[in-house]
Amino acid sequence: MTINQIVRNTVERLKNEGKVWTPDVYTETFCAEAKKAGFARLQWNRSLQLPF
Repeated sequence: MTINQIVRNTVERLKNEGKVWTPDVYTETFCAEAKKAGFARLQWNRSLQLPF
């Protein structure tokens, strides 16, 4: 599975669950989808400034 597919799955899941798209919620959902795809869970540094 490619990163693009993981992003698509993340967006679809957020829409289906009706969640508010905050950076924390997106990160949590993206990591769950990446884990399902066989990628190791990423460790996020909360002090990191994201460009959005």
